[in-house]
Amino acid sequence: MTSKDPEHLPIGDLEYLQHISSVSSPDAVRELIKSAPTAVEKELRDIRAAIANYDPEKLKEACHALKGACYSVQVRRLAHYTKQMEEHSADIDSAKELLPPLEEVSRETIAWWHTVLEKDLYRA
Repeated sequence: MTSKDPEHLPIGDLEYLQHISSVSSPDAVRELIKSAPTAVEKELRDIRAAIANYDPEKLKEACHALKGACYSVQVRRLAHYTKQMEEHSADIDSAKELLPPLEEVSRETIAWWHTVLEKDLYRA
């Protein structure tokens, strides 16, 4: 699939979120993080549907949307897996193989966001 090992990538970038919080508003960052899991889950549903329907165009669109959402909040590991899936969107069978790791990293990312919301975001 890929020669790069994505495990070296951080799940998320707490410093980035803390910086955004300091230059905008902590409440705005909190709302952004609260809404992020719903966005990820929506795009995952679209990815699953595209794979189930053997629809490479819809798969590419859903991956592109998820990848953009990932980069906007600096969750680079999930962005990496999503980019891989997007690159394989023309081959649904290959994309199907990438779905379990994408789902796993999505779960890890959502768990990380919950940790950030609960305790880490406002630490100095």
